[in-house]
Amino acid sequence: MFRSLKSVPFALPLLLMSVLAAMGFVLTSCNSGNQAQVRFVHAIANIQGDELNIEFNGADDFQGISFANPSPYPATGYTAVPAGSVTIEGFLNDSPTTSAFNAVSNYNLNAGSQYTLVATGTAPDNVIILGNSVPDNNTEPTDGNVNFRVFDASIDGQPSLAIYILQNNSQGEGPGVQQGTPVTMTVTNPTSSLSGAVSSYTSGLSFNSNHTGWTMYVAISNQTNPLFSAQIADAGSATEGSIRTIVLTDNTGQTGLNTTPLVFKDLN
Repeated sequence: MFRSLKSVPFALPLLLMSVLAAMGFVLTSCNSGNQAQVRFVHAIANIQGDELNIEFNGADDFQGISFANPSPYPATGYTAVPAGSVTIEGFLNDSPTTSAFNAVSNYNLNAGSQYTLVATGTAPDNVIILGNSVPDNNTEPTDGNVNFRVFDASIDGQPSLAIYILQNNSQGEGPGVQQGTPVTMTVTNPTSSLSGAVSSYTSGLSFNSNHTGWTMYVAISNQTNPLFSAQIADAGSATEGSIRTIVLTDNTGQTGLNTTPLVFKDLN
């Protein structure tokens, strides 16, 4: 009898620890199960001089995002935010209670998915956020392949753009675009289609064995005379696959396409 009574103080803590540990596991699982992973890009050209703080459901998840610089930078990973139907608000970093753009409500993010979200449009009343239609896919492509994805975040650009991403020659020169050159992807102006403004990932594009990179040609759809071209640094090799995300933005004051796209090194 005495042995049984003495054993109770030791048995109870062990039981409580087991219960608490189980509860802790459940809570952790629920939290991670209700979160998405996000990196955020400020591409709102009419306030490009302002750094932004971005809130998801009232939580200050991103601070001091400057124009055309994602937070966190792709190499540093993602920030956890609530999943489901969320509200996204932007505030000025140097005056945190001052709204930069009106709340974007009922924005859907899938739990467990990773996203690159790009805010564009015109602040404060007409900001749109791209990216939830095509979650990030950071699975390494087959060795020797490079996957590209393009965001058209230029509201003052053309209704539809044809994107050609072509290998440079050994001198680092692009081949140009001729009649019959295959289009790599097509994107639409974000004011007409949020989902159409974000391309799917390419697949099966081989790395450049010259190691001189790529030239991206941007043309009006169904035309072969590019509006501009831009160099993309070399990516991929015979022993690894790579992924790049490219974002087209507006010029200062929203006076047309910026001819210097943002290129994010997602993987390798």
